[in-house]
Amino acid sequence: MKEYCWRWVNFMVFISYSLAMSAYPVTFTTILTQTADHYDVSAFAVNWVFLCTNIGFYVSFYPTSWLIENKGISVCGYVSAAISIFGLWVRLGINTNFYFVVLGTFISSLGSGLYLNAPAKVSETWFKPENRPIITTCIAIPGHFGSIIGN
Repeated sequence: MKEYCWRWVNFMVFISYSLAMSAYPVTFTTILTQTADHYDVSAFAVNWVFLCTNIGFYVSFYPTSWLIENKGISVCGYVSAAISIFGLWVRLGINTNFYFVVLGTFISSLGSGLYLNAPAKVSETWFKPENRPIITTCIAIPGHFGSIIGN
């Protein structure tokens, strides 16, 4: 199996995507009461920002898996990135209404299935068998750091 230099670019893209996709859902958890007071919503509504992420992931899990297996990582990456970017764009409506954040987070989470489903496929597609376990780990771990950064 020949390894191309572009595999490292793809590797860094997936690490960045994993980091970013796990940082945005937890942005309001540490400032829950301040957010609720500022936007005049309940703490329950602010918690829905994080809950929507989980709901959207479960909705997108199987379609993302199918897309990765049947259309490839690139197509799935473009679709997931487009969905995520659109959802994050919707979140910018926070100055109009706080519920834009909830809606935008749900939309973005529909694209989050890629960063949880793809690490093994990325390492299988672009790296030699002896490198696959460490590459899979390196792609999966930034998700935890993203949650730390988001908090």
